[in-house]
Amino acid sequence: MAARWEAREEIDLKLSQMQYLIIDQDYDCDIYICDIKRFKPRYMEPDKAGPWKHYLWGRFRKMT
Repeated sequence: MAARWEAREEIDLKLSQMQYLIIDQDYDCDIYICDIKRFKPRYMEPDKAGPWKHYLWGRFRKMT
């Protein structure tokens, strides 16, 4: 899956299970959910990435 590859390439995060959630029309991107036990992202391309935001599951449920 392309999203898994991108997560690995962009933030060095290995994902085994993902579930598609919605498409974000404002940013023209798909949003997936996954369960991550330890989240230590690394900026692999700092010149391309902005700040990250963490959201609780309830926030995404309201969006769908």
